Amino acid sequence: MTVDDNGCCPAVSGTVTLSSADDAEDPPVEEPPVENPPNDDDDDDWVWPSLCGWLYLLLMLAVLAFIGLWIASFTLFPASTALWVALGIALVAVVAALAVYTWVCNVSWCRRMRILGWMFGWCALGCVIAWAVSWFTLWFLLIGALIAGVIALIIGLMMARRNCDFLDLFAWP
Repeated sequence: MTVDDNGCCPAVSGTVTLSSADDAEDPPVEEPPVENPPNDDDDDDWVWPSLCGWLYLLLMLAVLAFIGLWIASFTLFPASTALWVALGIALVAVVAALAVYTWVCNVSWCRRMRILGWMFGWCALGCVIAWAVSWFTLWFLLIGALIAGVIALIIGLMMARRNCDFLDLFAWP
């Protein structure tokens, strides 16, 4: 459509100016907000020192204590009742610290499973290393490695079913 004004009339206020479709910009399209955005990348949005950083440190200390007690429980055969009780208390501490960390810092399901899988993976690897260092005499360590390995495998399969990232034992979870 072409409008010819013949150059006789100046533009009057309150009039409409026509332009071609090539010059028009598309209006921005607003996406509806997502109620629960996925948190698959597990990037921590906190910086150290923060409450989430301290909670993560507390959780990792509980996890490391559990790993040490797991290996000690299977190294000493038969293990003392006090050592098994300490292992149970360490497991409760890990679960409680993980629950608080999850609640306060909004941690994804994949990250929680990655932490538990990392813990049991190192329990299994630690038992195998302790068995190899002990000149192959402590066969009870292999039972500890087998139990921890099966638990880590189950957690890994659960993570694979939900398309979580692969568990890396040689990096912090």
